[in-house]
This record gives sequence, structure tokens and C-alpha cells, in this order.
Amino acid sequence: MPDKLKLLYLSSIKTESTYSGFLLMYRHLKERSDFDLLEYGDIDFAKDGESSFYYKIFSWVKIKVDRTFLYPAFLNIEWLLQSLVITKSLNNIIKNFKPDIILTVAHGPLFWLAYKVSKKFQIPLVTIFHDWWPEFSCQPAFARWHLDKRVRLIHQQSRVSLPVCKGMKVELGPHPDCRILYPIPGEIKSPEQLSHSPEAKKVWRMIYTGNTCAAYGKKLMSLINKLYNQNAITLTIFTGNCDWPREVQDQARTNGILKDFIRNDELLLELKKYDVFLVVMGGEQKEIVRKTSFPCKTVDYLQSGRPIVAWGPSDSSVCQFIHENDCGLLVHDNDPTILIQKVISFMNSPERQKEVIANAGRIYDDLLSPEIVQEVFVRAISDAAGIKS
Repeated sequence: MPDKLKLLYLSSIKTESTYSGFLLMYRHLKERSDFDLLEYGDIDFAKDGESSFYYKIFSWVKIKVDRTFLYPAFLNIEWLLQSLVITKSLNNIIKNFKPDIILTVAHGPLFWLAYKVSKKFQIPLVTIFHDWWPEFSCQPAFARWHLDKRVRLIHQQSRVSLPVCKGMKVELGPHPDCRILYPIPGEIKSPEQLSHSPEAKKVWRMIYTGNTCAAYGKKLMSLINKLYNQNAITLTIFTGNCDWPREVQDQARTNGILKDFIRNDELLLELKKYDVFLVVMGGEQKEIVRKTSFPCKTVDYLQSGRPIVAWGPSDSSVCQFIHENDCGLLVHDNDPTILIQKVISFMNSPERQKEVIANAGRIYDDLLSPEIVQEVFVRAISDAAGIKS
């Protein structure tokens, strides 16, 4: 049996069974053992950087400008420049581990460091693009412009580029080997637990999991305010981050709507309690965000045997995907009253439910099952390393 490829995962995105991007990389790299893996993340960089000449300079300057008007600008500069330092530890990793391939995710400061290491040591680089990082970086405009250039450049310089959806692929531009890597779903160990027979019901239990901040939060808050005035639909929201006013959160919790984040293995079992799954894209988000983001829970929902409701602009990646595959109910109007009306109408159409559920099952089996998505991932890395399967 041939030795496994030595993969250096150099990224700010952890491999943990927690939030979205972390969870996806956990599924690729920890739930499966396709590679001889070595990880280097933000914590490793910070520990190694403490003894470096650059770190000492930054620490000295940070003390000097603390509590002055220069401090925020200094933090932005520090954030941009820290990814240029190839630490002693990284040099030793290259020397001792001798990676065949470097893998990174274009999010956080370390993706640019991965590019620098790849270039210096002539090691093939594979980059995953889960979202348009510059728009989520909380940096000022000049820094986001610089990050945007870095994202586009690392796409061009990667041996294989792996965007999360068609919209991301289009935005990144031409590349000799660019392959869509959809979010890898979790595996439901007992599929029979999610058996579901579409039927007309008096009350539908709807679930939303994920972000309830900014554009997402504003949209969901408008929805729950309308749900209080009807009794055809109930909504449960599982989230780990919510920026609603405290009184709104308290009322939502009292009414059983807002609940704390739960781990993905628990969530996959929790899904069986609900009749329909809500996916949201915020209409106030920038066009580049709408077109390049693909909520990772969507792929988990597609295997559930229950319908999906996608509430978002028609140009968002998830709405386009559901439209192309006719695998869910689409609602483009931002008005939550329109959403409720369309969901109620859908509730009373069992035949239409069966149709979209069947289509969801087919697209899942043909394109999005864990085995298929992992095969795309492994083949991309093997091809980048020059290993023919």
C-alpha cells in the first residue's frame, strides 16, 4: 500500500466539530484519514512568533501607541503584515515533515502565509474558498481592498483552486484547474429516523440553524415578530451568535423560538422533530457576498427527506442552486408576511412537497453525498501533488 500524502494544513480555520468552516474542515481532515496530516494554525503562529524579531518590534510599538488615535490603524497594519513572517517553527516543519502539499482556506491571516511558504519552498498549494473573506474581515476599506487582491492572487497561484459554489468560481475568475467543492455534509447514522411523509398539516414546525447577526439577524427578527401573530407555523432557531436587542432575545427564548447552539451530531438528530428547514440570505448583503456564500447546513438538509425553504435574493448562490435543481421552496421577497403566506400555501400542497423532496434526494445522491464531496477533495489534492489515481 503506498504511503499517504503528507499534507500541511496551514490555516486560520481550525478543524473542530463546531461552527460552519471549522466543521467542514473537521469532516474533510479529522473524520477521515486520507492523508498524513500536520496542522499549523493561529495558536502555533502566535507561540512561535513571540520569540521572533518581528514580534518584539510589534510589541514595542503597540505599547507606545496604546490609547492613542494611532492604535486602531496599527492593529490593521499588524494584522496585514504578520502573514509575511515565515517563522522558525514553519521552517523546521518543512525541513522535518517534508510536506507533499500545502492546504489552506482563504480566510484569516494565515492563508497568505501559506502562499508565501508554498512559493518559498516550491510546494504545491491547494486553496479552499468558503466565503469572500475580505467582506467578513472587519477591516477598514483600504485593508479590505488589499485583502481582495490577495484572495484573487492566491486563487491564481494555487495548483488547484476549490470554490464553494458556482458564484464563487465566477467571481474568482479563470484558472487552469478550478473545481467546485460543495460543503461536505454530516452523515446521518440512522436515516430511517428522518423518514417523512408529506401531508397537509395545521401546524408546521420550522427550524433555522446558524448566524443570527447583521443582515441575517435583522431578517429573522422581522420574521419572528410576524410569527407571534399567527398559529400555522412555529419556528425554532439554534444559534451561537445573536445581536438582537436583549428584550427581543428574552421574548424569543420565553416563546421557545431562540435556543443555544448545539453540536452538529446533536443537530442531525434534532432535525427529525421538524417539518421544514429554513435557509436565509440577507438582502442587505453586498452582491459579492450573496453570490459567493453557500450556507453549509443546506447540504445537511437535502438528505433529510424534508423540504427546504430558501428565503433570499434571486442572485444568491443558494437560491440559484435550489432553482436550478427544483429542490425547495423559493421566497425572494424580504417581507416576512409574504414568506409566511407562501409557506402556508406550500404546507397545503403535499404533491409539490413530494416533488421537491425527491429532487433534493437525487441531487444529494448525485453530487453532494459525503463520499462524493470527499472524493472531489481527495482527488484535487492528489492531482495537485502530481499523484495519479
